[in-house]
Amino acid sequence: MAPGRRRRRAGDQPRAHALAGRLRRPRACALTAELPGWSVVESTYLLAVDLGVTNTVAVLRSPAGRSTPLVFDGDTLLPSGVLLDPSGAVLTGRDAIARSAEFPDRYEPAPRSRAADAVLRLGGTETTPADLLSGVLAAVGSAAAEVAGSIPDTVLTHPVLWRRSEEGVLRRAAAQAGFPNVTLLSEPIAAASVLPVPLGAHVVVVDVGARGFEASVVRHEDDGLRVLTVGGDTTIGGRRIDAAIAAHLAGTAGRQRRDAWRAIDRPQDPGQRQVQRAFWDDVRAAKEALASADRVPISVPGLSAKQTLTRADLERFARPLVDRVGRVTGRVLREAGLRPYDVDTLLVIGGAARLPMLAPALYLALGVEPVLVERPEIVMAVGALRHTAAHAGVSATRARPPVVVPAPRRAPSTGVPAAAARWARAATRGIRRPIGALPAPPKRAALTNSHEPVDSLPVLRERSGPAPAPASRYGWALILAPIIALLLVVAVLVLLQH
Repeated sequence: MAPGRRRRRAGDQPRAHALAGRLRRPRACALTAELPGWSVVESTYLLAVDLGVTNTVAVLRSPAGRSTPLVFDGDTLLPSGVLLDPSGAVLTGRDAIARSAEFPDRYEPAPRSRAADAVLRLGGTETTPADLLSGVLAAVGSAAAEVAGSIPDTVLTHPVLWRRSEEGVLRRAAAQAGFPNVTLLSEPIAAASVLPVPLGAHVVVVDVGARGFEASVVRHEDDGLRVLTVGGDTTIGGRRIDAAIAAHLAGTAGRQRRDAWRAIDRPQDPGQRQVQRAFWDDVRAAKEALASADRVPISVPGLSAKQTLTRADLERFARPLVDRVGRVTGRVLREAGLRPYDVDTLLVIGGAARLPMLAPALYLALGVEPVLVERPEIVMAVGALRHTAAHAGVSATRARPPVVVPAPRRAPSTGVPAAAARWARAATRGIRRPIGALPAPPKRAALTNSHEPVDSLPVLRERSGPAPAPASRYGWALILAPIIALLLVVAVLVLLQH
């Protein structure tokens, strides 16, 4: 039995049973610069970079042991999107977003997700994933050098399921950006390291981002932290909620405002593309504001008066994502052979971790009290710093690969309207090119017509019951066969009596 773990007595009830009848607020953890048990002081600077799909975060540890997030254009989040300028230069951050209105075909919103591609073509120019990622890392290195004088030793986080070839792309990108010494660390281990993990303890990391989510089980073994199981879904995330909100607003405007929406749906010039991006920014801002407010006003194209978006609307739009996260996390736990009382910490991180209904839903679905950090977007980078500082001088060995838990085949369907889903597809893919193939927004009446999701988009209203199973070719035969057999048996018995 691992130290620090209490042995379960025969009369003990599983934690899931004890918590099922009452719902408390999830535990909160303030992610300060130093926490008890982490007093390691380095003699040099150390940099940790979480190069995410949507945003990149970097945290710099000073020689005094103080960790500070780097700031890019006044924000600790650096957009990961890049733009390949006609001159061949790679623009990053706000500059890339601003120029994307002029060169939409040269903009790549998620370069990390293209790491497995050999060659990319942006605006007719061929490039490689390492070239694009090096642009993002160069921006991080420049900000770090302004504070530390030069780019210090760096630890980069990466998805746990990346192959060696994809890790090589990240190493080449760091070398091209001028990083002298780089160490790679998988994301679940980095996140689990943000808090002290006793030997033998299990940490479940639920990372819910804009473009997908991932759940992992991490155990502290004799040779360090190890990822046991991992599962997730890259087709549903925070952007899917944005799409549902946009479709709801399209229905609010109605068919008579099609001209105003067409300028956003099918922008024809840089000015209209800027309006399109501003609209999606407003949608995301309204979603984030509802984490602390009951209602927020939002501008709707085509309407002079602002519309009100309520917390109930957000809960309705987020329900498919929240339910799917709970189900997939439960499968990951079962595959690891764990029950709720075996879990020491359930850590919820990522940009969508602030959804007010996510932690309570996980609490009820899993029977484990979630831990929320004050700044979930920097957890990976802070944990990577602490893991590297605690294991300084220890040679890293490649751990056994985790068990991959497949997501359910069919996403939860509650009746998204087909036309609204097609219109809102831009939110889940990023604005990589003019959205000319999307139809005009539907009428309000169209919001309840179709029950089939398009492109795996979430639905705008919940069904009252499960989806009907498709009819089998021989369904009637299977029903009639036992009835006919019973009638034959009865007929035979009657003949025998006579």
